[in-house]
Amino acid sequence: MIQFMCVIALLLQRDASMFQSTQDFSGTSADDESDEGEQNERATAGQSHRSRRGGCSSRGRGRRSRASISGRGMGRARGGRSSSRARGGRSSSRARGGRSSSRARGVRRAGRRVQNRARRDDECWEWNKLKDLSNKISSISFSGREPGPIGNAEGIHDPLECLHLFLPKEFYDKLLIETNRYADQQRVNDTNPWKPVSMEELMAFIGINIAMGIISLPSLYDYWSVEPILSHSWFRVIMSRNRFREILRYIHIVDNTTAPDRNNPTHDKLWKVRPLLDLLSENCRKMYALHREISIDESMIGTKCRLSFIQYMPKKPCKWGIKVWACCDAITGYIYAFDICDSA
Repeated sequence: MIQFMCVIALLLQRDASMFQSTQDFSGTSADDESDEGEQNERATAGQSHRSRRGGCSSRGRGRRSRASISGRGMGRARGGRSSSRARGGRSSSRARGGRSSSRARGVRRAGRRVQNRARRDDECWEWNKLKDLSNKISSISFSGREPGPIGNAEGIHDPLECLHLFLPKEFYDKLLIETNRYADQQRVNDTNPWKPVSMEELMAFIGINIAMGIISLPSLYDYWSVEPILSHSWFRVIMSRNRFREILRYIHIVDNTTAPDRNNPTHDKLWKVRPLLDLLSENCRKMYALHREISIDESMIGTKCRLSFIQYMPKKPCKWGIKVWACCDAITGYIYAFDICDSA
């Protein structure tokens, strides 16, 4: 029994030692495994680091080798790149110039828009101001005389009497005297026969000129033409063509011996017809009373004759002619006063 108990104790002791050795072995193996894992990780990290370094170094060596290989052609490449860069610089400068020019055009357009808008605003403001002024004026009662013919012009209906209102008998007398005087001055050495102009012929000459203003023909000779399409027998009955041309050649209003000095700064370019212009302007004011609405504007007497004050106005219906400033009745169109512009 004692022996049996000893054997059991020995077995238990052996089992306990074996169990202890097993635990020691397992702990040692875990530690070894952890140490080996750490060493493996460190080795892997070192290898990756070395591989990276090796890759970088290989890349560097590759770059250096490439640079060394392509070093010989760098000069040529640089020349091509410099030329391409120069061309690129030119194109870029052109592009910048185009952009700057387009920007400048845009700025100019914007400036013109602003100016046009300001001009329209000013015009609208002026128009509204004139409209307000017109409304104020229309509310004012007009206290002038009754518009229409006044003085000697009242109750006259005969055309010849109306003409004599503006050109009285004294004017015809002066015109007759100066015409015959000028003919005598010009015909000193002329052997052709000449008959002085009479008052009847002078009045007929004026009447023919008025009729020519009503009947328009291409040439002066067409008024005495015998062609059926151009024939106007009235002109042939009143005066012959040659006599009309003679009077037209010598018609005069002033005496040439009283001509002013052309070098005078105050020289009047219209001095030969100044008496007629002053007489017409004065009688126009005497014979008519204007309405409240009047118009002051420029007009053109169409002609291309040789005068120093002929003007060209392309926007007028009659582009070439003599410019006249006129004050007219806006209701009837009557010319109340006028002034011929004798400067170019």
